Amino acid sequence: MLSIAGFLYYRSIILMDDIFDNKKETSNFNVFLTINICQEETVKILSTFFETDSEFWDIWGKRKFEYVKAYKLDKQSHNISSFAEYEVLCDYKSSFGKIAIDALFVLTGKHYRNEYQNVLKSHKDFYVAFQILDDVSDYEEDYINQQFNISKNHLEKRVDDIESYSLGDQKKLLYLEGVAEELYLKAYEHIIRAFEFVRDYKAPRWKDELQRMQNTITINNLNINGYIRFNKYLKSQHIDRSSNGSGKIENSEVLHYLFEIQEEDGSWTDYFNDAGNSNVWTTSFVCYFLSHWYKSHFDLSKSKEFLLSNRYEEKNLWGYNSNWIPDADSTSFTILALHSLGTDFCEDELEEWFSFQNEDGGFCTYRNEKSYWLH
Repeated sequence: MLSIAGFLYYRSIILMDDIFDNKKETSNFNVFLTINICQEETVKILSTFFETDSEFWDIWGKRKFEYVKAYKLDKQSHNISSFAEYEVLCDYKSSFGKIAIDALFVLTGKHYRNEYQNVLKSHKDFYVAFQILDDVSDYEEDYINQQFNISKNHLEKRVDDIESYSLGDQKKLLYLEGVAEELYLKAYEHIIRAFEFVRDYKAPRWKDELQRMQNTITINNLNINGYIRFNKYLKSQHIDRSSNGSGKIENSEVLHYLFEIQEEDGSWTDYFNDAGNSNVWTTSFVCYFLSHWYKSHFDLSKSKEFLLSNRYEEKNLWGYNSNWIPDADSTSFTILALHSLGTDFCEDELEEWFSFQNEDGGFCTYRNEKSYWLH
């Protein structure tokens, strides 16, 4: 019931924000009616738990005051001069998300004060991360509505006279100048800290929510890195892949191309998808074929060391890249590459690899769908 109350009030806040953000002179009567109904039902539910003189309503008043302060801060963006002040804004904007936390604290007789404070801190860190992601994705919308946006705030410090650029170019610079990547790293730090505050508590649903946010940040950051790398590659690309005019590429040209784009650590990086850039899979794939056909021509020791140093949790398992969970495809090619480079594996060392095998004898890329999303 407390969760339902929180949802209803949150829904009313979202509708009110939409009215304020769009700056409409006239708004649909049905929207105001919905807001009123949501808030009325929220109070009805809460009134079944708390008498009118309950301390809960004092905390409720505090949350209302926080929300009002958040609205004023949002509209007076020139007053936000530091990231610490932005954290306060995020916390105040999510003030009514604390309804269930406040309610449970009061209902349990306020005996668990330390736990209460830690959960509130975890809640704050979660919403700082949430707001960072929201600001990066809503750059254009916030720009048009003249709302404070942390990504625009950081971009203004990174690029001189940012207003001279078109909105489209500003959005590109947000990624190419490293602002989005920097902010995602901040969001990741906040999620890790949110975990730490509740690590010792049994809060499976909240921890799952934190894990989902961590996954989202990781995936988005991997894609940002891929976008940046791809743009750098386009600028530096100068190899003529069909210079012989026949539509075929000579072996010497292929090898020249491969070793020109090899990273200093011995790895190769390919295109990117939801899991980010592939460096482990691509390196194992390239190494396997190079070692099979040109083993005597090239020194692949750095590539071998890269693969060995990027095993998943010290097991003989590998993922699509250094930051992703293991899969059968990447592991299989890495085992083949390392075998070609002189590293053999005994049966016991391949036990984890066989865990990807199905009952019918075939292999699946991931062990199960949940594994893919909850890592």
